[in-house]
Amino acid sequence: MQDLYDLILLDSDLETLINFYSTNKYFRNRLNNPFILNELKIKYNILQDIYTFQNLVEYIYKYWFVPYGYTNLTQNGQYKIESNGFDYYNVIVQKPYINIYNYGETKSKLSFRFQKIWIGQSFKNSMTIHEGYGPEFNGRTILLLTNDYPLQYIYIGQYIFSFASLYPILYYVSSIGPSDTNDPYAIDKQGNIYLLLENVIIKYNIIDEDLSLTYHEHYGGTDKHIYEFDEPYILYYNVILNNQNLIDKYVIPLNSTVIDYNDPFLNEVKSTCILQ
Repeated sequence: MQDLYDLILLDSDLETLINFYSTNKYFRNRLNNPFILNELKIKYNILQDIYTFQNLVEYIYKYWFVPYGYTNLTQNGQYKIESNGFDYYNVIVQKPYINIYNYGETKSKLSFRFQKIWIGQSFKNSMTIHEGYGPEFNGRTILLLTNDYPLQYIYIGQYIFSFASLYPILYYVSSIGPSDTNDPYAIDKQGNIYLLLENVIIKYNIIDEDLSLTYHEHYGGTDKHIYEFDEPYILYYNVILNNQNLIDKYVIPLNSTVIDYNDPFLNEVKSTCILQ
C-alpha cells in the first residue's frame, strides 16, 4: 500500500501535493520522507539540498521560471550569435577565454576572460510553442561572469553589454520568441529575474501577489495565478506592463553599460567602450 501512495505522490502536480500535505497527516509524513523528497527533487530539477516538503515548495516558487530539465551548458566550442534572421557575431569559447568576431570576419574584435559561462538554451514553454526550442538553438546568446566581487556580468547577444547583479546568478535561459528573436533572462540566488532584452529586473517577491491575472496570448485569453506563468517575458509584457502598481512594486532598472553594438540593418558597428 505504501508503494501505491508513493506512486500517487510522485505522479501528482505541485498543487495536488500541497493539498495532500495540508489535509492528510499520512501524506504529510510521506512528503517529508527523504526518499520522496529526493524523487521530487529530481522531478522538479532542484539542485540544492532539500530537507522538508516546505523547503521544496519554497524553492519551486522561488525559481519557478527555471525550465524542467535545466542543466547549465558550458562547453568549449564555436557559437553563432543570431536573432530574427540576422547574424551578429561568431564566438569561440576556450575556457577561461572567449573571443568575439563580427560575423563573417576572421579577426577577433573582443576577448574576455571569464570565471563562469552560461551558453543560452531555449526550452519548451509558452513563448517557444512555435517549436523555437531544442539543442539546435544553443549558443544564440551567452552570459559571462567576469568578476565575483563586485558581481559583474557580460551579456553577448544582438549587442554586448555589462551589468551588475543584485545576487549571484544561478540560471540563464534564452527563449526563442515567435519572430525568431532571443528573449534571454537570468535568475539570481534570491530569485530575482533579469530580463536582459528589456534591461529590467523583476523582484523575486512578485510571487507573493495573491491574485488571479487575466492575460491575452496570440490565441485568446485565460486566467492564471502568477506562478503558473512559465516564461517571464509573457508575464512582463501581458501583465506587469499593464499594471502600474506591479511596475512600481516589483520592477527596477538594470544598470548596464553597452560594450559593442552590431547593427545589421545599417551594416555598421558602434562601440561605446571596451572592457579589459
